[in-house]
Amino acid sequence: MLARSSAIRFFCMRLARAGYTGFHLNLSTNIFSLSQDFPELADPDAARHLETLCDIVTAARRCALEVFLSYYTIPLDGDHPVFSRIPAMRGSRIVNTARLHVLCPSSPETLAYWRGHFRDLFSLVPGLAGVLLIVGCEGFLHCYTAPVLEHGRTSCPACAGADAEK
Repeated sequence: MLARSSAIRFFCMRLARAGYTGFHLNLSTNIFSLSQDFPELADPDAARHLETLCDIVTAARRCALEVFLSYYTIPLDGDHPVFSRIPAMRGSRIVNTARLHVLCPSSPETLAYWRGHFRDLFSLVPGLAGVLLIVGCEGFLHCYTAPVLEHGRTSCPACAGADAEK
C-alpha cells in the first residue's frame, strides 16, 4: 500500500510541476460496478478498485490536479446472465465476433444500470472531476457501434428502426 501511494504521489507531483491541470485514466466501466439491481454486472473487486481510484483522486487534488475517467464498455457474451434475466438489455452483436453483444441503450433497464453506476461512482469517489464518454468505437459502446448488420440496420431489435445519428 505504501509503495502504491508513494508512486501515485510522485506521478501527480510530476504532472503538476510540468504544468498539467488534470489527467484521465482509460478504464473499463465494469471494474467499478457495485450494482445490486444488476448483480450479474457487478465486479467482485469493485470496492478495491474504487479505493485505489479514491487514493489517486486524493493525491491528484493535493497537487491541484483533476482526475477524469475515459470509460470503455466491454461487450458481453450473448449468453451473459444479465441477458438471460433481462433480454431487453441485449443489444447488437459486434461485427467480427461470434457472440459479443453491447448493452442496449434503448432499454430502460440499461439506462437504470448506468444511472445507478454513475451515481455510485460519483458518490463513492468524492472529487472525481468527471467521466469522458466518447460514444462509439472510441469506447462507450451502443447498438450502432460496429454492429452486425441485418438489412442495413443494427441487429438489435429495439434499435433497428432508430437512426443512429438522432
